[in-house]
Amino acid sequence: MENFLITMAGAAISGITFIAYKHPEFFEKEFSQKIFFISLGILFAAIFHDVGVSSAQQELIPFIKEGASSEVQEALRKANTKEYVIIAALGSILYSMFLSWLANHMKNENEKNFLTKNNE
Repeated sequence: MENFLITMAGAAISGITFIAYKHPEFFEKEFSQKIFFISLGILFAAIFHDVGVSSAQQELIPFIKEGASSEVQEALRKANTKEYVIIAALGSILYSMFLSWLANHMKNENEKNFLTKNNE
């Protein structure tokens, strides 16, 4: 299953990069802001979730029986957001910024080429 997800992520990244390169206007209109805001939402959700788990841990300390603290800490560790989710969200935010730059660059290049061909 993990290999399948990695393959699908690679295909999605390749496809979105191709769209940003070949069809920059379409990318800016349909994908650029959506990718950025979805990634930002995932990042904030992960951060708020971890803050909530930490807050719950602090509130529950008085109710934990003596000797059960290791079990509770293990349960809370499992409840925290996995690091790869935060890293993936940050990576997709940075990648969406790069793709937005690429689309703008390609639009400028296409305009330059169009003007150069029309002036000749």
